[in-house]
Amino acid sequence: MIGLRGVRFRYPDNPEGNAALSGIDLDIADGAFTAILGAAGSGKSTLAKILDALLIPTAGTVSVDGLVIDSAARPTGELLMKVRSTVGMVFQNPVNQIIGDTVEQDVAYGPSNLGLDHAEIVRRTDAALRTMGLGELRLRNPAHLSGGQMQRLAIAGALAMGTRHIVLDESLSMLDPQGRDEVLANLRRLNREEGLGIIMISHDARDCTGCDRFIVLDKGRIAMEGCPEDLALKKDVLRALGVRTC
Repeated sequence: MIGLRGVRFRYPDNPEGNAALSGIDLDIADGAFTAILGAAGSGKSTLAKILDALLIPTAGTVSVDGLVIDSAARPTGELLMKVRSTVGMVFQNPVNQIIGDTVEQDVAYGPSNLGLDHAEIVRRTDAALRTMGLGELRLRNPAHLSGGQMQRLAIAGALAMGTRHIVLDESLSMLDPQGRDEVLANLRRLNREEGLGIIMISHDARDCTGCDRFIVLDKGRIAMEGCPEDLALKKDVLRALGVRTC
């Protein structure tokens, strides 16, 4: 599971301003589908990067499947790599994550940097492509993919790393309705059938479809949380916190 205790974060270029995160205590169960909602500036993207160890908390600790990052101790490169292999990140614009000349090359890039032998790299790449329904597109140039296909490619790249949890930071916001539904359907299937933990970062409650639990951030703090049934009952509160509800 993932656990945060007393996590605070302040950006170095804003030493006197408000902290981006202020005392976050949070547990995310293994295999859960968790939605983290909030308006721009609420701290949700900062939290996403903390979960993936792209940012190290200013204070507090982060535990990922027994791997502990403590703000009081400088983490080693090996520890950071293990965390990032365990928690995959998919950003808003998948173009920024795609580096291969073909779909297959792009998915293979991550595991090839883990020191794995060729047979294991091929096995992971094939499995990720198959899981995300990209097998027939393996030789295609990623630039020729649709938006939904690009997001599936970014997810496949994370899966090939051996990811147990995946964080999607506003990853559906640039997709058309068809692409959004396509990616959400794949995520729900991975969560149910493969036990992949999903952490959906969004300003839009519609991206919570199928989640087990939602959390709303406001000014770097947890403002509310609940189960999916609460989303329909608390639309006014959600809108007041800058979350889109329809």
